[in-house]
Amino acid sequence: MIPQWPLELLKEDGSCANLLEDNSCAIYEERPTICRVDEMMEIMGADKDFWYKTNAGYCNTWMDEDGVEGKRVEL
Repeated sequence: MIPQWPLELLKEDGSCANLLEDNSCAIYEERPTICRVDEMMEIMGADKDFWYKTNAGYCNTWMDEDGVEGKRVEL
């Protein structure tokens, strides 16, 4: 079974309730499996290069859509 994001942890705008103003995670060390890229890659049985590029692409797109300043992930 693929872990799902707990809906009670979302803000009204759909972002994570644990996302801080600087876009860092308030619970990084205790974050759920859905937020752990390597663990999710194993659960999904995905190729590492494909999985990393896909995740990086989504992160970059979301940052652009939200007008977030910061370093983009290299693809």
